[in-house]
Amino acid sequence: MTSSKKNVVAKLTIRKNNKLTAKIEIHTNAGHGDFYHWFTKSGRTWSEVRTSNRNDGQRWTHQPRGLEILAARFPADQIKITIGKKRLYKKFLSCPVDQLPGYKPVTLIRTNLTNRRATSSALDILRLIPVPVQTEIES
Repeated sequence: MTSSKKNVVAKLTIRKNNKLTAKIEIHTNAGHGDFYHWFTKSGRTWSEVRTSNRNDGQRWTHQPRGLEILAARFPADQIKITIGKKRLYKKFLSCPVDQLPGYKPVTLIRTNLTNRRATSSALDILRLIPVPVQTEIES
């Protein structure tokens, strides 16, 4: 996904040895699994490396979330956090997962146990029915 300035809520820029090495962005359509978008720079172009969930950088669930936690993980010369939309940034960090704009509910496939029993019992009954076997080849 390419980032545009309109879609970026907050951005963490990491500079090491006077070269821009990485940036982490939170977009307006953030979901739980793709909350942080990680980019690296090669030449003049930024390329998206991966996405990570909202709990990335946390050691415990009661710990605060945000780009500040991720910034503490990197040994870098310069770290800059830019928050473009403060209200949205605070809302995204504090709201439940199902209220994120990019939330996609997980659909679980449930098997009906009564059908499974009926199917297995039907197979048991079919095993008991003798099947006529041809012993002679008719010509």
